[in-house]
Amino acid sequence: MVASRSLTAAWVVGALLFASPALAEDVAAAKALFTEGLEQMQAGLYEKGCPALRESYRLDPRIGTLFTLAECEAKWGRIATAVAHYSNYLNQVAAMPAGQRLKQQAREKVAKQQKDALSPQVPELTLTLPSTAPEGTVVKRNGVIMAAPSLGVALPVDPGEHVIETQAPGGEVTEKKISIERGKQMTVDLEVAEPMTQPEPGATQGAEGQGASKGGLSGGTEPSTPRGQGQRIAGYVVGGVGVAALTVGGIMGGLALSKRGTLSSDFRCFNNPENRCENGAQDTLDQAKAFGWISTVGFGVGLLGLGVGTVLILTAPSSDDARKSSGKAEPTSNSKWMKAGVLSAGPSGALFGVQGGF
Repeated sequence: MVASRSLTAAWVVGALLFASPALAEDVAAAKALFTEGLEQMQAGLYEKGCPALRESYRLDPRIGTLFTLAECEAKWGRIATAVAHYSNYLNQVAAMPAGQRLKQQAREKVAKQQKDALSPQVPELTLTLPSTAPEGTVVKRNGVIMAAPSLGVALPVDPGEHVIETQAPGGEVTEKKISIERGKQMTVDLEVAEPMTQPEPGATQGAEGQGASKGGLSGGTEPSTPRGQGQRIAGYVVGGVGVAALTVGGIMGGLALSKRGTLSSDFRCFNNPENRCENGAQDTLDQAKAFGWISTVGFGVGLLGLGVGTVLILTAPSSDDARKSSGKAEPTSNSKWMKAGVLSAGPSGALFGVQGGF
């Protein structure tokens, strides 16, 4: 039980370390994008409103934003995309508790009506490659790669123009533009340009050999990252994680104190034999305990990270120490061009229920 609680707390801390710093900014940006997208949508500028709503949902996936995005895509004519969004919305509503689902009742009714009305109108497109297409041929639809299981299958697409590209390994890109109407089914037999002639293996080796000669590097290999530099980088990374963990610990500690403060005046939370709260305040007390536990773990991880990071940075060998330990002398003036070569090769939303729906 203790191990399970520790594992859960460590997972929460780890998630907060990487998600919490940007969370507030993402929510603020998502709200601004939702407002902008809704205004553009209401003005009929769907080509501007829908992308803004889409980005708002990506940053903060709220169910009201998803419904509004589905409405925007439907009005824009992208009915396959709209049906997909309506389906996603309805699935999320179906998984809600009864009290929360009741609030989505008007939107849910609209979503079902829209999905039922638009689904028969969604066109389907089948892309097929010739049997002679070389292995590894790439097919793209509107810039998106279509994996092999997507070929030869009727897939729902938005009505309008689509750009199909094919390219064999080493070959030129072949482009084809097609247009498909609502409710239609279309099969497109793709063309693939023959691959260009591959260079002779000897010629490739010769070119590589010349490149190695010009670079002045024996065997054409690049030098590895100096040990001292890698150790210092690791120290800064571990120290940064420590600082983030301390920040999370402080935030969780503040939340725990805040939760405790809301219960301090209710003596029925503390002065009873079973140490239980009444009047529904037990959840608040449990939250305060959880926040306190996460805060403790956060501070522990933070202090450990800072300590380890500091040790790594302070004990990292300098470049002079690395040279001495490897037995290499400083290059003379006649070999400065070689030193420069080595350094250059180094790593370096109708709008039913949409208002206020964010």
